[in-house]
Amino acid sequence: MGIFFGYVALVVSGLTAVYAVIAGIVMGHRLGKKEVPLKSAFSVTFLPVLLVPMVIFLIVAAFHVGEMGQGVVTFSGILGAALFMERISMSLLVPVTSVFFGLSLFLGRRALDKAQGRL
Repeated sequence: MGIFFGYVALVVSGLTAVYAVIAGIVMGHRLGKKEVPLKSAFSVTFLPVLLVPMVIFLIVAAFHVGEMGQGVVTFSGILGAALFMERISMSLLVPVTSVFFGLSLFLGRRALDKAQGRL
C-alpha cells in the first residue's frame, strides 16, 4: 500500500504542479512589477500548493489506510499516510514553484526598471 500512496502523491503533485507553475509565473511577475503585496502573492501561489494536496491525501488515506492493516482505521494511521504523501509531494512542488516564482519576480522587476528608465 505504501507504493499506492507514493503513486497517488506523484499524480496529485503533477496535477498541482500545473497550477503552481501558472500561479508562480503570474504572481511572481505581478509582485516584481509591484502590482500586488508580498503577502497576497505568497498566499495565492504557495497556500493552495500546500493545502489542496493535503486535503486530497487525507481523503485518499481515509479510504485506503484500513486495507493496510487489520481493518482498524485510526486517525493517527490516516494522518501518517497523508503526511507520507505530503512529504513526497512537497519535495517536488515547493522547489518547482519557487523557481518559477523567483524567475518571474526577477523578470517582472526588470520590466518595471525598463519602464521607469533605470536600465
